[in-house]
Amino acid sequence: MKTRHLAFLLLVHAILLLAASTQWTAFSWSWGNRAWTWNYFMIHRASGWGYVYKSDYSLAVVWTYLLAYGAGLVAYSMASARTHVWWPFLGGALCVLGLVSFTIEISHWLFGHHLSLIVTCSAASLILAAIGGIQLLRAQRQETGGAGGPDQNGGAR
Repeated sequence: MKTRHLAFLLLVHAILLLAASTQWTAFSWSWGNRAWTWNYFMIHRASGWGYVYKSDYSLAVVWTYLLAYGAGLVAYSMASARTHVWWPFLGGALCVLGLVSFTIEISHWLFGHHLSLIVTCSAASLILAAIGGIQLLRAQRQETGGAGGPDQNGGAR
């Protein structure tokens, strides 16, 4: 995969994560339909018997979280193969935590149980995606010989 495609995959991860962590209010807020909310950090555990578990998340939000963390895990694992810096490993770890959390959460729609374990840090994940995208685009510029491509003067004469 080319470096710019990898940066694009990180952008997809960030957009999906922003949509999920705001429960889609990032978009509906801009249309004036709903108040802005953002779940930038959460550690939550609930377990118990004798009550019916009701998730705080809609099915669409849970699927969006799963897609976001899946795309992020793919992007970070591919980035860690290209570069040996810290951000792909930390981003991948956050994506694994998110995938496990929301896999447990989506399992409530498949069968009844009372365990909820959510660990998510959307703020750090978005910052890491931005850092990663910037570093990947810088690496691509260095690979292609600068912003001007083969003509170092940018075509101006």
